[in-house]
Amino acid sequence: MTQTPILLVEDFAPDARLIVEMLRDAEGGDEYDLTHVRTMAAAEAALVGQKFSCVLLDLGLPDSTGVENVERLVAARKDVAIVVMTGLDDERAALEALQRGAQEYLVKGRCEGPQLVRVMRHAIERNRLVAELEALRQRDYFHATHDMLTGLPNRQLLDDRVRQAISHSERHQAQFALCYLDLDGFKAVNDTHGHAIGDDLLKRISDLIRKSIRESDTAARVGGDEFVLLLSPIRDEREIEAIVGRVVDGVERISQIDGKSVDVGASVGVARYPLNGKTYEELSNLADRHMYSTKRERKAARARADAQRPTPTQVQNWDVRFLPWADARQGAFFGLELELGGVETSAVVPMEQVLPRAVSAFKAATEGLDGAAPQRLAINVRGTDLTGTGFTQLVLRTLREAKLAPDTLQLEIPEDECTADADLLVNLSLLRSHGVRIVVDHFGRDDASMARVSRFPVDGLKLDPSLLQGLREHSPSGRAMIESVIRFAQALELEVTVDGVANESDLRTAAALHCQFLQGELIGTTLVADEVAALFQRCEPIPGFVPGKAASSPLH
Repeated sequence: MTQTPILLVEDFAPDARLIVEMLRDAEGGDEYDLTHVRTMAAAEAALVGQKFSCVLLDLGLPDSTGVENVERLVAARKDVAIVVMTGLDDERAALEALQRGAQEYLVKGRCEGPQLVRVMRHAIERNRLVAELEALRQRDYFHATHDMLTGLPNRQLLDDRVRQAISHSERHQAQFALCYLDLDGFKAVNDTHGHAIGDDLLKRISDLIRKSIRESDTAARVGGDEFVLLLSPIRDEREIEAIVGRVVDGVERISQIDGKSVDVGASVGVARYPLNGKTYEELSNLADRHMYSTKRERKAARARADAQRPTPTQVQNWDVRFLPWADARQGAFFGLELELGGVETSAVVPMEQVLPRAVSAFKAATEGLDGAAPQRLAINVRGTDLTGTGFTQLVLRTLREAKLAPDTLQLEIPEDECTADADLLVNLSLLRSHGVRIVVDHFGRDDASMARVSRFPVDGLKLDPSLLQGLREHSPSGRAMIESVIRFAQALELEVTVDGVANESDLRTAAALHCQFLQGELIGTTLVADEVAALFQRCEPIPGFVPGKAASSPLH
């Protein structure tokens, strides 16, 4: 039988011998392995060298007296249970010791063996429960204040630290800088290599940022590919340039992730306190505007450089494929999402090629299906498509020539490309006014998602698969995020698509969210155009769907 190690701290030999005898004679006393020391210094040394489950502590020792003994033991080892032993006239001190970290107390002369064993058991169990609750509290606090993918502080913790920096700088007439950083080319990495590579890239960039800043600085992830650096304190512009330069150069040097080629950069906007503003809002808005200005300048510079290069051979050998998605309430297949087959490089096929060919293939694949036909075609678009001149006219002309109703087409724009660009907002509004549906893709990857998208004219949200993963893992932060997202969508009357449905358990979870649409491996994998008719003509519900049977909600 493994014995529980107990440390007895008692300088009076008769009392120590009495404790030993009580344990020897009491039922269950043989469960404990007792070590005896006579001073606080010896107790502290013993706690460093050996793990004890409980300490029996006399408050009056030769080298330390009173509740200070409890404080010293807690400082030496926070995970040990403490039972205070006191005289008849010391009960007030014992109660104070409980407030300082002890779990139980015993009055000398009033304690017998069974009571001693019972008190130690209770103290050990109570200490275990307190430790578990503290670990849970710390874990919940970390989840609430940090980004789960990168481990960096999130917007909530950043907000708190910026306000602390303002307060400190006001008192000490100091300066700090707020730097907004947005990745260039991140969507292309996700589209080309998948989200796993994209997530690994974000982790690597986060590690790079940690190594580039100082201990006094804070780096936070506040969006899908958006970071904020709080550099505090700073003395002059050169400090900012040095830190930001290390980050930007480091990002641009990343060329491979897990053997996959990537091409990313970083655009940064900087605001200084108090030179550029004295409130968080002023600094944040200015840094954000500077960052988007830098991004536009970098995009324009790259476009000029591309224009000067020889025109590359256009991608010709690509084919149209479709990914089915389903109605969550009926269990029936509802629509198709375009996938480009045969594009193995990071080359981007122009929308002038994609849109007409996709619409034509969709119409050909669905003709003659009547009521069983897919009702909507989803096509992924980039922010650069929606800011380009002539895109709206291209969409409407293509639909008109194909004789398709505008609400047959659903354009999906990634959340991280929902910027405040005026051309983008105008084109979105124009398309919606004609009936084309707009959906934000990969929505909800961080706690800034709702603020970022709330001002956009959209019809629906496609949830990032990480939200469903958070519910699978029973993550408190994941549950809180998806609850907020669903309330947000309901308040704005937006359709919700749950992406990443891989099995019947996911299907039940998604159904309990009261979403409109489902997509993922369980719903269906990639189809060539000739396979569409066969899938929809079967008129069978999606696998695992039980008509009329409500799922229990995973949110409550």
